[in-house]
Amino acid sequence: MINIQVEHPFLLIFGVVLSILVAFVFYYKDKKFNHLPKKLIYFLAFLRFFALFMLFLLLSNPLLQRTIKVKQKPILVFLLDNSRSIPLAIDSTKLAKYTNLIMKQVSSLNQKFDIKIFTFSDSILNQNKWNFTGNFTNISLALNDIEQMFINQNLGAIVLVSDGIYNRGTNPEILAHNYPYPVYSILLGDTTEYKDLQISNIRTNPIVYVHEKFPIQVEIKAKNLAQKNITLSIQINNNTLAQKNVFIDKKYFTHKTTFYIKSPAVGKILIKAKITALPEEKNILNNSKTAIINVIDSRQKILILSNFPHPDIATIRRSLSNIPTYKIDYHNYNKFSGQYSDYDLIILYQLPGEKTNLSKLKNFFESGSKPILLICGLKCDIIKLKQLNLGLNFTPIPGTKDQAQGVLNKEFDIFSINQELDKILQNLPPLIVPYLDFEQISKNNILLYQKINDITTHKPLIMFLPTSPINNNKLGIIWGEGLWRWRMNIFRNTKTFKVFDELIQQIIQFLIINEDKKRFKVKVNPIIEQNQEVKFTAYLYDLTYNPITQAQVKLFLKDSSGRVLKYIFEQYLDNYHLNIGKLPQGVYTYHATAQWKDKEFTEKGSFVVRSNNIEALNLQAKKDLLEKISAYTGAKLFYSDQIKQLSDSLIINEQINTLVYTKEDIKQIIEFPFLIFLIVFILGLEWFLRKFYGNL
Repeated sequence: MINIQVEHPFLLIFGVVLSILVAFVFYYKDKKFNHLPKKLIYFLAFLRFFALFMLFLLLSNPLLQRTIKVKQKPILVFLLDNSRSIPLAIDSTKLAKYTNLIMKQVSSLNQKFDIKIFTFSDSILNQNKWNFTGNFTNISLALNDIEQMFINQNLGAIVLVSDGIYNRGTNPEILAHNYPYPVYSILLGDTTEYKDLQISNIRTNPIVYVHEKFPIQVEIKAKNLAQKNITLSIQINNNTLAQKNVFIDKKYFTHKTTFYIKSPAVGKILIKAKITALPEEKNILNNSKTAIINVIDSRQKILILSNFPHPDIATIRRSLSNIPTYKIDYHNYNKFSGQYSDYDLIILYQLPGEKTNLSKLKNFFESGSKPILLICGLKCDIIKLKQLNLGLNFTPIPGTKDQAQGVLNKEFDIFSINQELDKILQNLPPLIVPYLDFEQISKNNILLYQKINDITTHKPLIMFLPTSPINNNKLGIIWGEGLWRWRMNIFRNTKTFKVFDELIQQIIQFLIINEDKKRFKVKVNPIIEQNQEVKFTAYLYDLTYNPITQAQVKLFLKDSSGRVLKYIFEQYLDNYHLNIGKLPQGVYTYHATAQWKDKEFTEKGSFVVRSNNIEALNLQAKKDLLEKISAYTGAKLFYSDQIKQLSDSLIINEQINTLVYTKEDIKQIIEFPFLIFLIVFILGLEWFLRKFYGNL
């Protein structure tokens, strides 16, 4: 059904009347047409009328509205797991056979379904390459993306082809409980539980100082290898620095051990934890794991300022005294006459105080631009502290106090914490803290929460601001006094100060490391996976820190064997880019130069290319997980040799239907070009007939 909508109907009526008058006057008033047959005159008059009317119709440009019926085939999405764990578990011949069967069956479903194919690993891709190169697997993200991608469309079902092993994102089983579409699963993997030995985790401090001992924690897992002896070793540049024998005493075995290694030369170091392979193992790719440390060599100066002595100050100095790269000075704030710029970190103990000159302290913050650690106890003037505008929202109540224990924030991710601290905190005496109400503090910036009267609050006990607005640098705050009690209590219970000293050292280390402002900078990711491209970005600035874009920038890259390769950067916008592609695993050092006019700038650095074996950690396909995902969504699981059964199940599923609906289609008449051709044709026909019968 077609409806015509005219904005000004009177124009159309006027066009009809005018067209009739023109045709009448032209053919009935003009005597030269009297010799023609009446029927021909009527026909010619009609042609003239119709052509003129169509011209008026085009000029009035009415809208044509019609109702059309649309059929939309159900969409069938194939989600293909593209991660490396699948070919590691299945023989290549079998895998090729299964993938060919799946793709062949996909083609056979085209008649009923609108087929969409996506591969996924750590992200979802719409591509035809199913090459099993993904280094991570995130099933929940893939399902979420499909749901968002086809919202309000006729999505009939999803076919998830996977081994069910995921190492990124949330548990997809949780997502499946409320998933709106049926998810059929094809199990592509090996469900056999083989004998396996693996290094599941290696943890260490990312930054250490040269010639300083640092911890390396290694976690081992084993299954079906009870009563076996293995050797765990720590290697740097293929040199074994430490090793330990471990006895596996049960079927499912987990063991953590910590090595203390003296840091070698300055630079980025690739550390490998390795366990000896056993003959019974099928998968030995997970028998080693790497970590990277950055060894730095610099003696850094720390200034502690306070208006009075306190045991907390002595405690902090003792905790830092065994780090030879730190030089610590302590001064009375009111009597200090040195230069703040001479120090790399400033610790303010209970400042501002009651008699502290606020303007002087504020000028110190704004002019110093140094990282700061504030320790605020009962003698800290909270009103003045708020007036400093540190970037915190809190409500001070002068003269009030609380006693607060510390509770470790599991979401804190700025630096790693010794896990022993979590157990020890609950037995430590409370710190005396000022009573404050806090607002809008990012959870990731809080290291310890305040626990008051056995209730864990949202208030921070130890927190950080990566960039404080008052001095555009890092700021750490310990809300409380009595740290000396913590150190003594930890020693009484563990016979060592280690856990407390590590906490203070990590706080200081985070705050003190800062990026300098050089005129020539070269940036590259410090840790690069082996399958990723190595990309450099260089920046060059003049004395006013405006970018220079006409320089020649070169890079000299040295690999672990000592071979040197030369590259030239390409200028892009206000910086310089260089992509040198993929590199083998190892430690690389680089020396970059920028030549501009008569000056040469240099920058040195290093990075590590590491092999990522996370997909090799577990090769046992998770049939139960895929079964639950399918069951929760009203679908079924099929094995890799049951592709035909899956196809039949999809075809006979009465819940998956073609969607039929009507929609209104509105177009302007000018959008139909054939009308112009029709007018030209009618006018041409009229002219031809008149000419043929002897009249022009």
